[in-house]
Amino acid sequence: MQKIILILLLATVFLQGCSNMERKVQWYQTKEEAINNGLEKEGLDRSTILSVEEVNGETIIFYEVEEKNENFYALGIAVINESNKGYSWYRSSAYLAFNSTERDYMSAGTTIETPRKQALSVLAGKVFDDTIKSVVLSGDGQERELQISDRGRLFYSIHEVPFANLEILPIR
Repeated sequence: MQKIILILLLATVFLQGCSNMERKVQWYQTKEEAINNGLEKEGLDRSTILSVEEVNGETIIFYEVEEKNENFYALGIAVINESNKGYSWYRSSAYLAFNSTERDYMSAGTTIETPRKQALSVLAGKVFDDTIKSVVLSGDGQERELQISDRGRLFYSIHEVPFANLEILPIR
């Protein structure tokens, strides 16, 4: 009997916790409000936004995050969730950070999941060599030039092929 009561008590606590998590999502009337408030909650402002992109009906925000007093930047990726409640800021993955003293640049592939359960593949990287002005991405259709952010020297792109099929060519 005590085991049953304990299980019911734990289930109640768990369900209450899940219920509270649902209520913590804040909804806003516009995308702009959701973006501004999402950045504010992360301790950032609009100057950190690298781009806002519409992909498969989803609004994706790429932004850079500076580690305070270290001049070290990471890439943040968020999605604006849209529902009948309005718009909310949604970040499903950790920041992407790169550090090297031995390479001209580094890159990695990751997948983010949107609130609508879409999986988006993202190539992200950082350039350490100041003589590299941009990078060219190939292997995912037509070659395209990826800009390098001024402060963090970060680059990124959403792609549709496996990461191993991509090639990055630095442009000096």
